[in-house]
Amino acid sequence: MYSIGDAAALSAVSVKTLRYYDQIGLVVAEKNQETGYRYYRKEQLLQIQLHILMLGAYVFRQNSTHAFVPLLSFLITTTLVLSIPVSTT
Repeated sequence: MYSIGDAAALSAVSVKTLRYYDQIGLVVAEKNQETGYRYYRKEQLLQIQLHILMLGAYVFRQNSTHAFVPLLSFLITTTLVLSIPVSTT
């Protein structure tokens, strides 16, 4: 499990974005009932990256040359995330 700060850093999005995704049900975090802290599973980090990729594809379809940056970010981040061992505790 990754804290919201770690998930944001690994996914290259802001903590505010992750809170918004949770609020609208796009990527729902697991919450610690005592502290209210949000935690994300490795699979959810990939889901976040998929949303970024889809947004990048949309921007690319609008003839923007800047769409390559989110795609490149997705590929690099996904490679890094997949190499992170998952904690079983």
